[in-house]
Amino acid sequence: MSNDDQQSSRKTLLEKISVRYGVSSNDFHFLAEADNNFIYEFILEGKEYILRAGTRHKEELIQAEIEWILFLHSQNIKVSIPVHSKVKKYLEQVEHEGKIYQVVAFEKALGDRVELRNPAEWNEQFWETMGKVMANLHQASVLYNSHEPQYRRPMYYEDEYVVGLDDYLDSEEDKAIFQIANRLLKHFEELPTNPDAFGVIHTDLHTDNFHKHGNNMIIFDWDDSYYFFFIYDLAAAFHETIWDNPVEKRQEFADRFIPVFWKGYSSVYPLDRKWLNYLSEFFKWREFIIYVCVVKDLKKGPPNKQTKLFLNNVKTEFRDLLVNNKQMVDIPSDLAKWFPH
Repeated sequence: MSNDDQQSSRKTLLEKISVRYGVSSNDFHFLAEADNNFIYEFILEGKEYILRAGTRHKEELIQAEIEWILFLHSQNIKVSIPVHSKVKKYLEQVEHEGKIYQVVAFEKALGDRVELRNPAEWNEQFWETMGKVMANLHQASVLYNSHEPQYRRPMYYEDEYVVGLDDYLDSEEDKAIFQIANRLLKHFEELPTNPDAFGVIHTDLHTDNFHKHGNNMIIFDWDDSYYFFFIYDLAAAFHETIWDNPVEKRQEFADRFIPVFWKGYSSVYPLDRKWLNYLSEFFKWREFIIYVCVVKDLKKGPPNKQTKLFLNNVKTEFRDLLVNNKQMVDIPSDLAKWFPH
């Protein structure tokens, strides 16, 4: 399909969607495209909203995402909540060119992305807040474990990057990656899934997926949430935040950031310290997930040379970490250095 045809097709899709929300298709302003999802923003009656339309997930998974977000909202956790269409539906399904697009609108999170180069915003006080917010999420997840949701988020081994591994990776080139993934999965199967350490988690809580509003965090982008160990939520947040730093500064940053984050987290939620012993394995799982995601994006075809170069560099870096069993930063032998009692 030519670029003109793609634009025409997208315009027709947006016209179909706009009717469901009582706006004009011209009111939608493009923000991003990722994982077969299109993200737009629009204003209705003076309020800002985010629209997500795509074919990535089936209806049941998105209904489960909505149910989980609304539960978090009921627990006074600051999240970007879904909003109804004109006919009072959180999820609209729009047929277009033989495909069913799952469409959800959310309140746009107040505030803005935290400025990592601004010490007035990105500082120890806010890192401690991040820890407290994640702890509140895990407290809510414990409550959700006793809740009977109408729809269920997937288990970690049902995640698309696990189930679809054969579609994303090359069986020869990535043989070592397959072996690492299988070894990690086998290890995870042996760990106890106690409800105080295992439940629905965000899995991707980094600075692209929340806004800072005053001293608060407003969280969004829950479509990768699944049932997994709470320690992975910590590991993913640590890993992503450390990786945002230049290579030569990562260790120093990790040694500053993690103890402060943990101070906030442990003041709210009493995660058993035994889980900290598994941090390196969950760092590896994060690297595996990122590696598969990058390979998938490269196969799809990056939009420009700059993005292709970036993705190839990430692929090389994470492949090296995985295959050669390296850590991005040294985990202290005395875990109390990162996780004070």
